[in-house]
Amino acid sequence: MDLFTSYIFLKFATRASIRRRVFVLSVAVFTRLWSRLFRSRKINKPMFEYFNLHSGDQPPDLDFDKPFKCLVLISEDVADTWRDKVSRWLVETGCLWMMAWGHDCSLWDDSVDCATIEKFPGDIPDDKFVITTWHNDETLEDVVWFATFTVRHPDVLLEKLVVLDFGPDSRKDEIAALIEKCQREALEEAVAKPRPSRFRLRWLERLLRISAQ
Repeated sequence: MDLFTSYIFLKFATRASIRRRVFVLSVAVFTRLWSRLFRSRKINKPMFEYFNLHSGDQPPDLDFDKPFKCLVLISEDVADTWRDKVSRWLVETGCLWMMAWGHDCSLWDDSVDCATIEKFPGDIPDDKFVITTWHNDETLEDVVWFATFTVRHPDVLLEKLVVLDFGPDSRKDEIAALIEKCQREALEEAVAKPRPSRFRLRWLERLLRISAQ
């Protein structure tokens, strides 16, 4: 019986205290997340889908068909018509949370909103509603943290993160390092926090789901 199975047993098969459940879950998260990070380094397994694009490029082909969250990084000017084209592509391919960061990021927020309304001119189904946010006053590390830990659609589990980086140079390695740093810091804080609580228990459960992806 591994640590994850032990935790599920404690949660559902016994009336274990929150303190005991938090302890077991902390160890499970620590073990599974670090194991995952080690494996991803060892076999060069990407933690996200990354695409470096330029204005006018065709949107990429995704190798999955599940709903996803998308981080849009903009460091160069793009044409309005092309921004609208990419926004429609995001809605059509299953993006349910779009985060824009960088140059004119608020325009991407508006563009994706319009693409959603265009596809669903009446009532938008709850499981198709695209949430949009823009982050012009935040650092890149802040928005990566937000994309990794904060994003949570109210109706659909979003396991995939797609990064569209519109700029002259690829930042895939930088984004990967930031994601790993955020995971490490969140894990260290979760394990070190001395006082167990129901809020912390939910947070650790979310970390465990992320580590199992």
